[in-house]
Amino acid sequence: MDKKLRVAEIAARTGLSPSTVSRVLAGKANTSDKARRAVLECARELGVMQGLAAGRLLLNHLLVFAPQRAFDERSDIFYYRVIQSINNALAAHEVRLRYCALDENDSDANLFLARMNEPETQAAVLLGIDDPHIHGLAADLGKPCVLINCRDEGMRLPSIAPDHRLIGQCAARYLFDMGHRAVMNVMCLRRYTMELRLGGDSGGVARA
Repeated sequence: MDKKLRVAEIAARTGLSPSTVSRVLAGKANTSDKARRAVLECARELGVMQGLAAGRLLLNHLLVFAPQRAFDERSDIFYYRVIQSINNALAAHEVRLRYCALDENDSDANLFLARMNEPETQAAVLLGIDDPHIHGLAADLGKPCVLINCRDEGMRLPSIAPDHRLIGQCAARYLFDMGHRAVMNVMCLRRYTMELRLGGDSGGVARA
């Protein structure tokens, strides 16, 4: 690994110990910001960054923005489980996960900027935040940011979202395939995604 990552050369160029260089390249938390910046800058100059093994995280702090209900299992079990899954995935990488509540629309831009500009914020996840102004600010800041289940009109950031209409359609088809015909759909239409699922349910009924 030393030959591939050129640990000794980076150590010589930065004046840091090989063990410190190795910790930075492994994404370990017990390194100073100054050492981290020096190592990563040198690694980029040497073309080492492209050779890093898949799965290695070069960050130690991640901030999740989500509606307030996402942090309460009884209020929104779906978003709550997403956050728990992120936390579980990061457990092995010494990444500290922090949280900030934002409204889905008409979000507090000043709060968002204040939290994003904190030195501890190295990357962010926007969960269920649809405000296009917040998306634009996130893209302009240049820090790594991923959208999860957001209405992403600008498409300037990596985004992950299920096909809500297809979810509803598959749910309806599943019930019809089991032989059911009289199906009642009970849901809260507080977000456009639920309307898409309802539309999918209707599409599944039409195909039955």
